[in-house]
Amino acid sequence: MNKVILFCPGGRKNILSIQLLNMVNILELDIVFEYHIWDFSWSVEDSDYISQLNNIHPKIKIKYSPYTNASRGTEIASKQFSYFLCDYYNFETYSDYIFIKLDDDICFIDTNNFEKFIDGRIKSNSFLYSANVINNNYLAPGNFDYLHNDFIHNYDNILKKNNLKNSEIFSNEKRLSINFVSFLGKDLKYINKEFSNGIGSNDEWRLCHTIPKLLERQNEICLFFTVVHYAFGGYINTKYLDNYKNIVNTINT
Repeated sequence: MNKVILFCPGGRKNILSIQLLNMVNILELDIVFEYHIWDFSWSVEDSDYISQLNNIHPKIKIKYSPYTNASRGTEIASKQFSYFLCDYYNFETYSDYIFIKLDDDICFIDTNNFEKFIDGRIKSNSFLYSANVINNNYLAPGNFDYLHNDFIHNYDNILKKNNLKNSEIFSNEKRLSINFVSFLGKDLKYINKEFSNGIGSNDEWRLCHTIPKLLERQNEICLFFTVVHYAFGGYINTKYLDNYKNIVNTINT
C-alpha cells in the first residue's frame, strides 16, 4: 500500500494544539492514511482534550493503550511504548505502510516538503529516516531561547537555505533523538521482536542503534525537510508557543 501512518504519543494540550495546525495540509494528501494520536496524557484535562480530536478530521484516530495512569519514566509508561511498538503496530498488519513517529511537542513542520520527505524515505535503505529537526541534539540540546528566537525571527531564510540541501548518513553508533523519524512497515518485524519483552524504556537508543546495528544499516537525516522540536523533558515553557502558532497560521494561509 505504501501509505503513511503518522503516530504521536500525545499528552500536552498546549503544544499538541499547535502541532495540529501543522497537520491541516498534510492530512489532505492522498499518501497519508491516518494520523494516530495516542492518549498518553498525564492529566484529566489533557486526556479530555485528546478524546475530542478525532472530530477535527476523519484521518485523525485516537488510540488507547491497555496500560493507563502513567507518568514520565515509570514502568507503566514503558509498557505503553512497548505496546504500540510490538503489539499494536504488528508486522502482519502493517508491513506495507510507511510510519512517521513524531513527538507531541513538534511545533513546526515544513509541510511544503513533506511529500519529498516521503519520497526520500521510500528510496532510502536507512533504518531511521529523520527530518532535519531543530533542537534535536540529544547530548547538547543547545540554548532553548537562542534556538527558538533564531527560528522565529529567521524561519523564512532557514527554510530556503535547508531546501537546497540533500540528506546525509547518520551513524548508528550515535544517538539520534527520535522527535520526527520515519521507518518502513517491512521493518516492523525487527521492531516488534526488539520490544516483545514488554519493556519500552530506552526506545530511542534501541531504535537508532540496537536494531540498525544488528541489521548493518545506518540512519539518515533529511536535511531539506525542517521541523522544530520544542523542548526536552516533560515540562513545557510556554513562552514561544504563540509565536509558533502565528508562524504556522501565516504559512498555511
